[in-house]
Amino acid sequence: QTVAVDAQQAVADLETTVTAEFGDVNASIDEHSTAIATLDGYAAAAWSLRLTVNGYVTGIQLVNGGAGTSAITFVADKFQVQLPGVNGGAAVPVWTIGTINGVASIGFTGNMYLDGTVTARMMNIGVLSAITANVGTLTAGVIQSSDGKMVINLTAGTLIISE
Repeated sequence: QTVAVDAQQAVADLETTVTAEFGDVNASIDEHSTAIATLDGYAAAAWSLRLTVNGYVTGIQLVNGGAGTSAITFVADKFQVQLPGVNGGAAVPVWTIGTINGVASIGFTGNMYLDGTVTARMMNIGVLSAITANVGTLTAGVIQSSDGKMVINLTAGTLIISE
């Protein structure tokens, strides 16, 4: 632990590490906390917890440098939550992390919405496929049957029916 104060700033730092090793097998936990306050009004705080098993690292980091500069970073293979007293104590995976075409991506659990529905209000969808639809008002340029034998061109005002 370190505490330092001078005429311009105060800094406090605390680090705790525990390690277990047996031959080539090892595990450690590192916790680090830092707080700073300066005479000119700057203040920040950071906390991290890192779990390392045989060189594989997971953990969490919280940083707060004031309005607009805070972050929580999770380093893990999956993110789960547990509602106390529900599901027999088993954690529920809310989302998973993977890659799509080499880009880090997040996959959401399909039943994560409390009412069981996903609405299109905030989605930008290039292609939508549905068995049935109740769309209210539909704005379109062309409506076409899947076999192309019936085409309604709303923009041009034409209807084509062919065999």
